[in-house]
Amino acid sequence: SLHDALPISIASSTMIRLQKATFDTNIGAPMLPSAMSVPDIYPDTWLQPYIVQSDGPITDEWKTQITNTGAEIVSYIPDNALLVRIPRPDISQMSTVPRTTWAGVYQPAYKVSPQLDGIKGSVTLDINFFQQGTNGPTVRLLKNHNAEFLGVVNSNKANTVRVRVDASAISEIANQADVKWISLHSDPRLDNDSTVPLLQSGAGATPIYSYGITCVDEVVTVADSGIRANHQNFVGNIYTSSGNQPKIKANYVPPTSSGILGDTASPWHG
Repeated sequence: SLHDALPISIASSTMIRLQKATFDTNIGAPMLPSAMSVPDIYPDTWLQPYIVQSDGPITDEWKTQITNTGAEIVSYIPDNALLVRIPRPDISQMSTVPRTTWAGVYQPAYKVSPQLDGIKGSVTLDINFFQQGTNGPTVRLLKNHNAEFLGVVNSNKANTVRVRVDASAISEIANQADVKWISLHSDPRLDNDSTVPLLQSGAGATPIYSYGITCVDEVVTVADSGIRANHQNFVGNIYTSSGNQPKIKANYVPPTSSGILGDTASPWHG
Protein backbone atom coordinates (compact mmCIF):
# COMPACT_ATOMS: atom_id res chain seq x y z
CA SER A 1 0.00 0.00 0.00
CA LEU A 2 1.01 3.66 -0.27
CA HIS A 3 1.23 3.84 3.52
CA ASP A 4 3.73 0.94 3.55
CA ALA A 5 5.75 2.48 0.73
CA LEU A 6 6.33 5.78 2.53
CA PRO A 7 9.06 6.29 5.12
CA ILE A 8 7.65 5.91 8.63
CA SER A 9 8.60 9.50 9.44
CA ILE A 10 6.31 10.75 6.66
CA ALA A 11 3.55 8.14 6.81
CA SER A 12 2.90 8.77 10.50
CA SER A 13 3.98 12.40 10.65
CA THR A 14 2.00 14.77 12.86
CA MET A 15 3.79 17.86 11.52
CA ILE A 16 2.00 20.76 9.86
CA ARG A 17 4.28 22.58 7.44
CA LEU A 18 3.17 26.02 6.26
CA GLN A 19 5.23 28.81 4.76
CA LYS A 20 4.66 30.86 7.90
CA ALA A 21 4.69 28.16 10.57
CA THR A 22 5.76 24.58 11.23
CA PHE A 23 4.44 22.73 14.25
CA ASP A 24 3.71 19.29 15.65
CA THR A 25 0.01 18.68 16.29
CA ASN A 26 0.95 16.21 19.04
CA ILE A 27 2.26 19.23 20.92
CA GLY A 28 -0.33 21.70 19.67
CA ALA A 29 -0.58 24.79 17.50
CA PRO A 30 1.94 27.58 18.20
CA MET A 31 1.22 30.60 20.34
CA LEU A 32 0.43 33.54 18.09
CA PRO A 33 0.08 37.30 18.61
CA SER A 34 -3.50 38.16 19.58
CA ALA A 35 -3.81 40.47 16.57
CA MET A 36 -3.02 37.55 14.25
CA SER A 37 -5.14 34.79 15.76
CA VAL A 38 -8.74 33.85 16.48
CA PRO A 39 -9.78 31.52 19.33
CA ASP A 40 -11.95 28.93 17.59
CA ILE A 41 -13.84 30.64 14.79
CA TYR A 42 -13.78 33.77 12.69
CA PRO A 43 -16.66 35.95 13.92
CA ASP A 44 -19.66 36.69 11.69
CA THR A 45 -18.59 34.14 9.08
CA TRP A 46 -20.50 31.06 7.97
CA LEU A 47 -17.70 29.12 6.25
CA GLN A 48 -14.72 28.67 8.54
CA PRO A 49 -11.20 27.88 7.24
CA TYR A 50 -9.72 24.92 9.10
CA ILE A 51 -6.77 22.55 8.85
CA VAL A 52 -7.66 18.91 9.46
CA GLN A 53 -5.05 16.16 9.76
CA SER A 54 -5.22 12.42 9.14
CA ASP A 55 -3.31 9.71 11.02
CA GLY A 56 -1.45 8.86 7.81
CA PRO A 57 -1.43 9.41 4.05
CA ILE A 58 -4.69 10.89 2.79
CA THR A 59 -7.08 8.49 1.09
CA ASP A 60 -10.13 9.06 -1.09
CA GLU A 61 -12.25 7.42 1.61
CA TRP A 62 -11.06 9.88 4.24
CA LYS A 63 -11.64 12.85 1.92
CA THR A 64 -15.17 11.64 1.27
CA GLN A 65 -15.81 11.39 5.00
CA ILE A 66 -14.50 14.92 5.46
CA THR A 67 -16.78 16.34 2.75
CA ASN A 68 -19.70 14.42 4.24
CA THR A 69 -19.40 16.71 7.27
CA GLY A 70 -20.24 19.63 4.98
CA ALA A 71 -16.64 20.71 4.48
CA GLU A 72 -15.23 21.96 1.18
CA ILE A 73 -11.69 20.75 0.49
CA VAL A 74 -9.40 23.58 -0.63
CA SER A 75 -5.93 22.03 -0.86
CA TYR A 76 -3.41 19.61 0.61
CA ILE A 77 -1.12 20.69 3.46
CA PRO A 78 1.92 18.64 4.43
CA ASP A 79 2.01 16.39 6.32
CA ASN A 80 -1.17 14.33 5.88
CA ALA A 81 -3.52 17.31 6.20
CA LEU A 82 -6.11 19.30 4.27
CA LEU A 83 -7.11 22.93 4.23
CA VAL A 84 -10.92 23.00 4.28
CA ARG A 85 -13.79 25.43 4.68
CA ILE A 86 -16.64 24.16 6.83
CA PRO A 87 -19.95 25.66 8.01
CA ARG A 88 -19.76 26.82 11.63
CA PRO A 89 -22.35 24.32 12.98
CA ASP A 90 -20.45 21.37 11.45
CA ILE A 91 -16.98 22.08 12.88
CA SER A 92 -17.40 19.62 15.74
CA GLN A 93 -18.16 16.81 13.29
CA MET A 94 -14.64 16.84 11.86
CA SER A 95 -13.11 15.42 15.03
CA THR A 96 -15.51 12.45 14.83
CA VAL A 97 -14.35 11.40 11.37
CA PRO A 98 -12.34 8.14 11.60
CA ARG A 99 -8.55 8.60 11.26
CA THR A 100 -8.79 12.33 12.02
CA THR A 101 -6.16 13.17 14.64
CA TRP A 102 -6.28 16.97 14.74
CA ALA A 103 -8.31 19.95 13.52
CA GLY A 104 -7.49 23.60 14.05
CA VAL A 105 -8.27 27.05 12.74
CA TYR A 106 -6.40 28.30 9.69
CA GLN A 107 -5.16 31.30 11.62
CA PRO A 108 -4.66 34.84 10.27
CA ALA A 109 -0.93 34.54 10.99
CA TYR A 110 -0.66 31.54 8.64
CA LYS A 111 -1.95 33.61 5.70
CA VAL A 112 0.81 36.22 5.56
CA SER A 113 3.88 35.64 3.42
CA PRO A 114 7.20 35.71 5.31
CA GLN A 115 8.26 38.39 2.82
CA LEU A 116 6.00 40.76 4.75
CA ASP A 117 7.57 40.16 8.17
CA GLY A 118 8.53 43.50 9.73
CA ILE A 119 7.66 45.49 6.62
CA LYS A 120 6.57 49.10 7.11
CA GLY A 121 5.15 51.89 5.02
CA SER A 122 3.24 51.62 1.77
CA VAL A 123 3.28 48.17 0.19
CA THR A 124 1.73 46.56 -2.86
CA LEU A 125 -0.10 43.39 -1.89
CA ASP A 126 -1.63 40.50 -3.78
CA ILE A 127 -4.57 39.32 -1.66
CA ASN A 128 -5.83 35.89 -2.65
CA PHE A 129 -9.27 34.76 -1.56
CA PHE A 130 -10.76 31.30 -1.31
CA GLN A 131 -12.23 30.37 -4.68
CA GLN A 132 -15.83 30.44 -3.46
CA GLY A 133 -15.16 33.21 -0.97
CA THR A 134 -16.29 36.81 -1.18
CA ASN A 135 -13.94 39.78 -1.34
CA GLY A 136 -16.61 42.33 -0.39
CA PRO A 137 -15.81 42.74 3.34
CA THR A 138 -12.08 42.97 2.60
CA VAL A 139 -12.62 45.53 -0.14
CA ARG A 140 -14.64 47.68 2.28
CA LEU A 141 -11.89 47.33 4.87
CA LEU A 142 -9.28 48.39 2.32
CA LYS A 143 -11.32 51.43 1.35
CA ASN A 144 -11.40 52.44 5.02
CA HIS A 145 -7.59 52.31 4.91
CA ASN A 146 -7.53 54.53 1.80
CA ALA A 147 -6.02 51.71 -0.27
CA GLU A 148 -5.27 52.23 -3.94
CA PHE A 149 -6.81 49.42 -5.98
CA LEU A 150 -4.51 48.26 -8.77
CA GLY A 151 -6.36 45.22 -10.05
CA VAL A 152 -9.15 42.75 -9.36
CA VAL A 153 -9.54 39.23 -10.77
CA ASN A 154 -12.69 37.33 -9.89
CA SER A 155 -13.34 34.28 -12.05
CA ASN A 156 -13.66 30.53 -11.79
CA LYS A 157 -9.85 30.38 -11.89
CA ALA A 158 -8.81 33.08 -9.43
CA ASN A 159 -10.14 35.51 -6.84
CA THR A 160 -7.46 38.12 -6.22
CA VAL A 161 -7.22 41.80 -5.35
CA ARG A 162 -4.04 43.83 -5.82
CA VAL A 163 -3.74 46.98 -3.72
CA ARG A 164 -1.28 49.55 -2.46
CA VAL A 165 -1.90 50.13 1.23
CA ASP A 166 -0.02 50.88 4.43
CA ALA A 167 1.52 47.77 5.95
CA SER A 168 -0.26 48.44 9.23
CA ALA A 169 -3.45 47.09 7.61
CA ILE A 170 -2.02 43.62 7.00
CA SER A 171 -3.19 42.08 10.27
CA GLU A 172 -6.75 43.31 9.71
CA ILE A 173 -6.73 41.91 6.18
CA ALA A 174 -5.51 38.54 7.43
CA ASN A 175 -8.35 38.46 9.96
CA GLN A 176 -10.88 38.32 7.13
CA ALA A 177 -12.11 34.73 6.98
CA ASP A 178 -12.32 34.59 3.19
CA VAL A 179 -8.70 35.69 2.72
CA LYS A 180 -6.51 32.72 1.87
CA TRP A 181 -3.04 34.25 1.32
CA ILE A 182 -1.38 37.68 1.35
CA SER A 183 1.88 38.23 -0.49
CA LEU A 184 4.12 41.09 -1.50
CA HIS A 185 3.53 41.86 -5.17
CA SER A 186 6.51 41.81 -7.49
CA ASP A 187 6.34 42.61 -11.17
CA PRO A 188 7.42 39.86 -13.59
CA ARG A 189 10.93 40.25 -14.92
CA LEU A 190 13.01 38.59 -17.60
CA ASP A 191 15.61 36.18 -16.27
CA ASN A 192 17.27 35.83 -19.68
CA ASP A 193 16.93 38.59 -22.23
CA SER A 194 20.26 37.93 -23.95
CA THR A 195 19.35 35.04 -26.24
CA VAL A 196 20.19 35.28 -29.93
CA PRO A 197 18.09 33.53 -32.57
CA LEU A 198 19.98 31.29 -34.99
CA LEU A 199 18.43 29.50 -37.95
CA GLN A 200 19.75 26.08 -38.92
CA SER A 201 18.69 25.76 -42.53
CA GLY A 202 19.89 22.22 -43.10
CA ALA A 203 20.48 23.10 -46.74
CA GLY A 204 24.26 23.31 -46.95
CA ALA A 205 24.58 25.96 -44.22
CA THR A 206 25.08 25.00 -40.56
CA PRO A 207 25.28 28.25 -38.58
CA ILE A 208 24.32 26.67 -35.21
CA TYR A 209 26.97 23.97 -35.44
CA SER A 210 29.45 26.46 -36.82
CA TYR A 211 29.04 28.58 -33.69
CA GLY A 212 30.03 25.55 -31.61
CA ILE A 213 26.53 25.09 -30.20
CA THR A 214 25.95 21.34 -29.77
CA CYS A 215 23.63 21.45 -26.73
CA VAL A 216 25.68 18.90 -24.81
CA ASP A 217 24.61 18.58 -21.15
CA GLU A 218 21.56 20.75 -21.76
CA VAL A 219 17.80 20.34 -22.07
CA VAL A 220 16.67 21.19 -25.58
CA THR A 221 13.04 21.96 -26.31
CA VAL A 222 11.34 23.10 -29.49
CA ALA A 223 7.58 23.63 -29.58
CA ASP A 224 5.65 24.31 -32.75
CA SER A 225 2.38 23.26 -34.34
CA GLY A 226 3.56 23.62 -37.90
CA ILE A 227 6.71 21.53 -38.12
CA ARG A 228 7.45 18.84 -40.68
CA ALA A 229 7.28 15.73 -38.51
CA ASN A 230 9.36 13.56 -40.86
CA HIS A 231 12.31 15.97 -40.91
CA GLN A 232 15.46 14.11 -39.91
CA ASN A 233 16.06 16.49 -36.99
CA PHE A 234 12.66 15.64 -35.53
CA VAL A 235 12.03 11.96 -36.29
CA GLY A 236 11.55 10.01 -33.07
CA ASN A 237 11.09 13.12 -30.98
CA ILE A 238 7.52 13.99 -31.85
CA TYR A 239 4.76 14.21 -29.27
CA THR A 240 1.39 14.30 -31.01
CA SER A 241 -1.28 15.76 -28.76
CA SER A 242 -4.28 15.32 -31.04
CA GLY A 243 -3.05 13.27 -33.99
CA ASN A 244 -2.45 16.16 -36.36
CA GLN A 245 -0.65 18.82 -34.32
CA PRO A 246 2.85 17.48 -33.64
CA LYS A 247 4.91 18.99 -30.86
CA ILE A 248 8.58 18.52 -30.04
CA LYS A 249 9.29 17.09 -26.61
CA ALA A 250 12.15 18.14 -24.35
CA ASN A 251 15.37 16.19 -24.71
CA TYR A 252 18.26 15.98 -22.25
CA VAL A 253 21.56 15.61 -24.06
CA PRO A 254 24.09 13.87 -21.77
CA PRO A 255 27.72 15.06 -21.59
CA THR A 256 28.86 11.82 -23.25
CA SER A 257 26.86 12.61 -26.37
CA SER A 258 28.17 14.38 -29.42
CA GLY A 259 25.17 16.66 -29.05
CA ILE A 260 21.77 16.99 -30.58
CA LEU A 261 23.35 19.47 -32.96
CA GLY A 262 26.58 17.54 -33.40
CA ASP A 263 28.28 17.14 -36.76
CA THR A 264 27.03 13.66 -37.66
CA ALA A 265 27.59 11.77 -40.87
CA SER A 266 24.31 13.20 -42.09
CA PRO A 267 24.63 16.22 -44.37
CA TRP A 268 22.20 17.93 -42.01
CA HIS A 269 24.77 18.06 -39.21
CA GLY A 270 22.47 16.53 -36.55
